[in-house]
Amino acid sequence: MQVPSNIIVGKVKLPAVYISSAMAVWGIISACMAATHNFTGLMLGRFFLGFVEAVFFPGALYFMSLFYNRQQYTLRVAILYAGSQLGNAFGGLLAIGILKLDGVHGIHGWRWLFIIEGVATVGLAILFVFILPNTPKNVRGHTDLEREWVTYNFAKDQGQEDESDEIGAYQGFVMALVDPKTWLLLGLLSSVSAE
Repeated sequence: MQVPSNIIVGKVKLPAVYISSAMAVWGIISACMAATHNFTGLMLGRFFLGFVEAVFFPGALYFMSLFYNRQQYTLRVAILYAGSQLGNAFGGLLAIGILKLDGVHGIHGWRWLFIIEGVATVGLAILFVFILPNTPKNVRGHTDLEREWVTYNFAKDQGQEDESDEIGAYQGFVMALVDPKTWLLLGLLSSVSAE
């Protein structure tokens, strides 16, 4: 679902709202998983979590690409990866603490884990809708000159500051079709999937 999601996030006019909405839906599904009573319900919940979760990482990469030039973007991607690893490192500790709520209000600890993570995610998603800008032109806390500089910096790096000879979709497709690296990658992917 990451590919269709990134196509959607590239087409919508409010990418921050799209990503934040997916985050809120993820939180709602996660909190609802606390109500499951059998393996089938748990697997269905996990399927829909994965479905919605596909928006996050590629969506975050796309979102950052709207605001930073290539040199700045690489540092932000490194920070994103590091943050993901820190989340993995401390997520287990948080889960252990939440699991100690076992029996509080007659709710099992694993159910508390889903409820707390889901509710916290929905709360943060609502907050991010109001914080994250959708374009460089509506970044809060910047002057008009600073916004213009962000837009110029991005356009200059992309080679789009007065360029009118961009390659169209058809020419890009033909270039990919005749590129030997495309066929090498397809061969590698098919050999990996065959195993």
